[in-house]
Amino acid sequence: MEISIKAEIARHNYKYKYVANNVGIPESTFYKKLRKNNFSIGETQKILSFIGAKLVMAS
Repeated sequence: MEISIKAEIARHNYKYKYVANNVGIPESTFYKKLRKNNFSIGETQKILSFIGAKLVMAS
């Protein structure tokens, strides 16, 4: 199952620039990763934690 970071950010009504700045990812890098939905697990956790969503991983 794939997580759409873009969809989660939109669902929580945040601006991409605001999220990028608050999780410590340079804006240009954030937009590149967002376009491909290519964030690491750590980055995904930071983003989801910041916007108030939870990442649940099943084994």
